[in-house]
Amino acid sequence: MPTQQITAAERGFTLLELLIVAVILAVGAGVLFATMGARPARTYTNSASNEVYSLLQNARAEAMQSGRNVIVQGAGSQIQAVRDEDNNNQANECADTSLQHLCRLVNLNKNVVLKQAFGPVVYNNRGLLVTVSGSSQPTNPLNQVQASVSIMLCTPKPAGGGCEAGQAFSRVTANYVGLPAVDYGEYTE
Repeated sequence: MPTQQITAAERGFTLLELLIVAVILAVGAGVLFATMGARPARTYTNSASNEVYSLLQNARAEAMQSGRNVIVQGAGSQIQAVRDEDNNNQANECADTSLQHLCRLVNLNKNVVLKQAFGPVVYNNRGLLVTVSGSSQPTNPLNQVQASVSIMLCTPKPAGGGCEAGQAFSRVTANYVGLPAVDYGEYTE
């Protein structure tokens, strides 16, 4: 009975070769998961800043189109833009269902917070960003002061709270001409 020779191609893999491949795959997976951990935080802040950017653009357009001031303010995890129908420069709450057609509300993702509350700032009927002295008085162009706004969004600390150094952030700014811009980065103070 002839004996068959087993060639190297038919032999298969040794246990050592399989262990080396498993170690290489484990190291690769570890590197992949380590880099993916930071990405969602940046994704959350980038997405939220794009929503805020859109809110500011829409508020400016609404003010110019309607001829009424639009008041923008934010605190906690909400930013709202409300058309000032009664011309008293007081923002009504977006929660009032009778005013829903005058209001745009951005609820930030639970993974994103405002660094600090802001506002109210006002887009006037020319689309300029202004602050109004004597906010209970009707809008008078002589009382309007050119303004700018900087809205900083970040991922909250695990224990709750605001921004801290090294966290992903985004900043939405608008100058007195009212045009918004977005800046992405890592928060340093």
